[in-house]
Amino acid sequence: MKRYSLAIIMAFLLAGCSTTEQKTTVSRSQTFHPVSEVRFNDTNFQRGKTVDLIEMVKYVYTPKTKSSSETVSRQKVTLFYDKNIRDMSLQQRMELRQRSYQRSANTLAELNIRDQTLYSTVIYRPSAQYNYWGVEVTKGKDLNQCGFVEFQYAYAVTTKKTGSDEKTFLNSQVYPHARQSLQQLQQQPWLWQCY
Repeated sequence: MKRYSLAIIMAFLLAGCSTTEQKTTVSRSQTFHPVSEVRFNDTNFQRGKTVDLIEMVKYVYTPKTKSSSETVSRQKVTLFYDKNIRDMSLQQRMELRQRSYQRSANTLAELNIRDQTLYSTVIYRPSAQYNYWGVEVTKGKDLNQCGFVEFQYAYAVTTKKTGSDEKTFLNSQVYPHARQSLQQLQQQPWLWQCY
């Protein structure tokens, strides 16, 4: 009799664990399918490396041809597909990123939500490891019954040895191109779907 009691108790405990787990996960009835090529900023990017981080998959796209620009280099596009298991809203994503960027003195970030889309511009100052300015502009959306997809265009701005200070360099070299890239990203149709 004790065995049956123990078996019934274990069944209830396991059922409780199962029920709890169902509450913390989100059912996804559709799957994200990335494209093999992306065109942005007059450049074609070919999908290369894919990194599966369990809850998120990162698809890295590199230019098919090298940039001829003297100031912009290291261009790449990254698509992040987050299965959104934690069921995060755009507002929660933005707040999490803002907290993260505020911790770094070497990061300048602007984030906003408009038309149910999360946009960001993030600028990384040169460091001992990297002798260029890193720039990322992003556009992210929730895809119904699928997850969250973010398009990120990243590039480097080479610093030239001049007598100008950081603010002058940012205003003349970094911000104009970053704003132009973000504006282009805002106007670009959303191409990614789940099915």
